[in-house]
Amino acid sequence: MDLQERASLRPLLVEDYARPEHVRTAPNARLIPNYTQPTPLEAKIARAMSQPEFHDSQWGKEVKAIRERQDSRTPLSEIQYPPKVYPRPVFKKVVSPIDERMHAVTSQAWFQKSDWAGHVRELKVRMDDRLPLSETPCVVGEKSKK
Repeated sequence: MDLQERASLRPLLVEDYARPEHVRTAPNARLIPNYTQPTPLEAKIARAMSQPEFHDSQWGKEVKAIRERQDSRTPLSEIQYPPKVYPRPVFKKVVSPIDERMHAVTSQAWFQKSDWAGHVRELKVRMDDRLPLSETPCVVGEKSKK
């Protein structure tokens, strides 16, 4: 007899407590020699359901219809679900005092006419036109070619 079998036969310390009234009718599964055998209540239900009177009753017909629906449905493991799409959070830009001063200076006419502003506009157009890194296809294991 191995350790698990001996442990299942040994009484537990908590088996001596007083059970509430509604639990006393439930069978103790540890006392059933073979756990795969049906409990007395399950055996009684199986006997009642095997009677012809049960099959002829309205509830028996309903149980039969429920079982037919269960047997004929597509298993949940075979249903193709669309992939979950998580919305990207929209963050509000935090404007600091230096950002406000920078915007005030760069919006002036003399700055807009300068060569530097032209270069900044070109950089911004190039940045806006490129494909974002989050959308760039990535192939794992492929080495970059230089």
